[in-house]
Amino acid sequence: MIKTEDIVEHIQSLPIDKRLQLIDSLLCLLNPSDAAIDQEWARVAHDRMNEIRSGSATPVLATDVFARIDKRLAT
Repeated sequence: MIKTEDIVEHIQSLPIDKRLQLIDSLLCLLNPSDAAIDQEWARVAHDRMNEIRSGSATPVLATDVFARIDKRLAT
């Protein structure tokens, strides 16, 4: 059996893109995706994109959203 320390040492020697790929793989093992949920999120994103393109929704900058959140939390 390979020791955890040896695995960690090997991982540390990998380029960052390979480490990120490994992290993603491990997270998927711990928290597998649900196809139905993934499909629903894709539908929501598609609908939102169509709303923005048609002008029925106005995008808001993330910095503005976070500023509003900070303001609400400060009071």
